[in-house]
Amino acid sequence: MKKQGFLLSSLILIITVIITKILGLIYKIPLTNILGGEGFGYYSVAYSVFMPMFSISVSGITQSISRLVSENAIFERYKNVRKIKRVALLFFSLIGIAFTLLTVIIALPVCVYIVKEPSSIWSVIAISPCIFIGTQLSVLRGYYEGLRNMTPTAFTEVLESCFKIVFGLGLAFWGAENCDRFFIKGLPFVSACAISGVTIANLLSCMILIIYQKIKGDGITKQMINSDLSTDRMRDLLQAILKISMPIAIAFAITTLGGFIDTLTINHSIRNAIRNSPEYFSHKFGLTFSDESLPTFIYGSYTGLTLTIFGLIPSMVSIFGKSILPVISEDMARGYYNEVSKKINSVLFITALISIPSAMGIFTFSDEILTLLFPTKAMEILACRDSLKILCAGMVFLCMSSPIYSILQAISKPKVSVRIMLTACVVKMILNYYLVSIPRLNIAGAAVAATFSYGIILLMSVYELTKVAKVKISYRKIFVKPFFASFMCVMTAKSCFDLVTMHSNFVLSLVISVFLGVIIYIFSLYLLSVLTKNEIKWLFFK
Repeated sequence: MKKQGFLLSSLILIITVIITKILGLIYKIPLTNILGGEGFGYYSVAYSVFMPMFSISVSGITQSISRLVSENAIFERYKNVRKIKRVALLFFSLIGIAFTLLTVIIALPVCVYIVKEPSSIWSVIAISPCIFIGTQLSVLRGYYEGLRNMTPTAFTEVLESCFKIVFGLGLAFWGAENCDRFFIKGLPFVSACAISGVTIANLLSCMILIIYQKIKGDGITKQMINSDLSTDRMRDLLQAILKISMPIAIAFAITTLGGFIDTLTINHSIRNAIRNSPEYFSHKFGLTFSDESLPTFIYGSYTGLTLTIFGLIPSMVSIFGKSILPVISEDMARGYYNEVSKKINSVLFITALISIPSAMGIFTFSDEILTLLFPTKAMEILACRDSLKILCAGMVFLCMSSPIYSILQAISKPKVSVRIMLTACVVKMILNYYLVSIPRLNIAGAAVAATFSYGIILLMSVYELTKVAKVKISYRKIFVKPFFASFMCVMTAKSCFDLVTMHSNFVLSLVISVFLGVIIYIFSLYLLSVLTKNEIKWLFFK
């Protein structure tokens, strides 16, 4: 059975992420223009209510299945591999159905009495089936990833993004034209329509993955199955799955609960800031503040614009953690601890190569990027421009901590992530409450709080990794060299932009500047000799 190497697996997923992020922008930018700050506020509130339930039921499934499948496959226990999938599908189907129904039931009381955004109820109900669908997708994707075959994950994620554009935007446009014909009126109706398109996209993606499985199979032959003479009991397999997935699910639930807390604390704190200094907001936005929709507008601008751009790079580098998980699991099962240390340093280094220049570039060109992507949303840009700059440091922290999470899970320390996330969540909640209430900070205070929390996650993760796995991290190689090359890249791009923009249009100047910056970055990395031949060989072929 042919396996994909780490970098080949990562390359497949990187290409997938690039494609899905481009498709995501094609979806998100028009959607933001349709919904505006206020409408995206309803959309974001629905996600903040939905995500904790989704995380509890779905998070950890892919990692646990991937790890158990890879560990069994390395010892040629292929009958057990198949049984892991059957047990997981049965159990998590029941979990998915239960949490889908629970989300529908709690939508009304949570939106009305806790979040105090009753207009988001229908959006929550529209997205709730994604919980059940997500459990099926996670099991099947984890199964193939454990066999070190990233193609099904990549294939279905791209299709899901395409379907989201077709159905999500299609229903959003339809909703905008018909938002006064039904008992749900205005932007809440448009938000519910857009989220219904997301649910349809998830459903179609899941159906296609099931069909793919029937047609292409998993590479395990009958001879391989017959050579495995025994299987573990269903109860033992389920316990093994839950032992890995539950701490991960709890950690992700804490993270998404942090998003729910954001919704509560940020809206409340923005209201406090407006009450404390109405003249500041009046001068900044030119609005009167008897309108209760302003906090929703500001929060929606932050989630719709700032977090859309912020999330591009972390989601891309998170695939390294996904790709390294089965590789590290195999080495740990064999007792190759020196190899584990080398691979951890390599994956952190590659993460830094992408995240550091990306964060520095977004910081330098934040205004230009916002204007390019959201040309008709001047008020929304005004509300969130400072927050994007602040979050660039948090972007590096979040990117670097992402593969460490997967590594901690692979070395049987998933409970550590619960403690880390809980600490970061508490810090973020406290800082949100105080910083967002400061009028001149307002939503930028949420960016400061998020950056601090991501920094805590990184520091605690590195500490736990070095303590548990006895790994020595090469800080000079991982951080210093990429930082120097990134600095040269950004300075070149900025100087070029300032020069070219005087003689050319804005978009062309930005494209030329970024292209030249990338060339300088690659040249700087070459001069610094950042990759050895052995590392390149492992990345592609191991």
